[in-house]
Amino acid sequence: MGMPFFAMGVFLYGGLLAGLFAGLMISAVLGGLAALLAVRLHARRKYVIPIFSLTAVAVLTACVVGIGSLPFDWGQPGSNYDLIMSNLFWAALWYAASPGAAAGVAAIITLMIPTAPRSPKMIRANNPREPAVPPPLRCD
Repeated sequence: MGMPFFAMGVFLYGGLLAGLFAGLMISAVLGGLAALLAVRLHARRKYVIPIFSLTAVAVLTACVVGIGSLPFDWGQPGSNYDLIMSNLFWAALWYAASPGAAAGVAAIITLMIPTAPRSPKMIRANNPREPAVPPPLRCD
């Protein structure tokens, strides 16, 4: 008699979950590395967190709109299950990986921020034993 109709839906759901899982792993790795880089750069550069956040939101919005506008051929119910599963897998993968991709692009953008000039206050804050201003020259 063959496989019941609902069993194919379970396999399609499995393809969707596989794409989602793979995308979340990509997003976790890229997002974690990008966040670590942003935190390390925050000590040496100005405006890292606002630029990182705004860039990540802008790129994530562009990714979601771009993925949503891709033309997927979803086929007809009852046939083309290989095409439907492939499209579900790739759509879930791209949607789930887009936050990591946005964080990666934001990290690259924050690397372009020039380093902040070191002021005497900043030097004193980093090393309390070092004087804030050099002592005056003595002519003995």
